[in-house]
Amino acid sequence: MRMQKKYYFLLIFCVSFYFLIFDTILGLFQLLNIIQRGEGILITEEG
Repeated sequence: MRMQKKYYFLLIFCVSFYFLIFDTILGLFQLLNIIQRGEGILITEEG
């Protein structure tokens, strides 16, 4: 019973870690896309 709990904890930990890395990489790609389009991140004046 104790080993099964530990196994589930490890599985959930690995899955969350994977999603964290995946989300970070997606965010970086979106940030690069915004920078390449020439839109300022902090400058939001549009006329």
